[in-house]
Amino acid sequence: MIGCVIFAAGKGKRMKSAKAKVLHPLMGKPMLEYVLEATSFCEKRVVVVGCQADKVIGLIGERTKIAIQKEQLGTADALISAMPFVSSLSDILVLPGDVPLIKRETLISLINTHKKKDSLCTILSVRKNDPACYGRIIIGDRVKITEEKDANPSEKKENLVNTGIYCFKTQGLLEKLKKIDSKNKQQEYYLTDVIEMFEKERVLVIECEDEIEVSGINDRFELSKIEEIVRKRQEDRKDEKDTDNSPFFWNRSLAVSEWGQV
Repeated sequence: MIGCVIFAAGKGKRMKSAKAKVLHPLMGKPMLEYVLEATSFCEKRVVVVGCQADKVIGLIGERTKIAIQKEQLGTADALISAMPFVSSLSDILVLPGDVPLIKRETLISLINTHKKKDSLCTILSVRKNDPACYGRIIIGDRVKITEEKDANPSEKKENLVNTGIYCFKTQGLLEKLKKIDSKNKQQEYYLTDVIEMFEKERVLVIECEDEIEVSGINDRFELSKIEEIVRKRQEDRKDEKDTDNSPFFWNRSLAVSEWGQV
């Protein structure tokens, strides 16, 4: 049985709106709705809510369990709040609620590879021409993810970045999460800090070949940009008279490749 934790607690300050970020509409639907649809195959799902919790819960209804993050202290804290619901499961999928273009097939491929390789942690990554604002995946004695604000000049040159989508084995995960501190520039408990606690050989990095699909939305410009891409793909697909029924009518199927077990 696979569990799923979706982060939907943040306000999204860069949206400059009173509305919680995951409730902002994309093509007429809240962006969180797309993530809920993409993860509907998971046997047990938990959505972590915080900002405008009542409204987010109203959107979710009874489709998932709800975990309350009382203070937005970071993604590690968010996952800790959800662990009581999923700790009995062997593996969990973790992802943010602001990646509306993520496809069900991508997530299933990620989970299947995670289980096949018996990894403790599997990270979905992507290469970006402009990696600014994304956590960099650094391969050394151990695998680590360095957030943009904490990265040094050498690390900032790395273009393999974290999408915020992972699979974890749950055994021992909570104990590791509780060891994370907030000694960083944002003074938050980063989930990314848990990666370095795993043995290098038990961490798997998977690369997604379509950076648009795993793009997070952090401000209104990014939201409008994604909407423009979606409309263009719809138009192109219509012109091709393709019978693909995927919600965004992709020009091509998404490819996910194994970047390597490190």
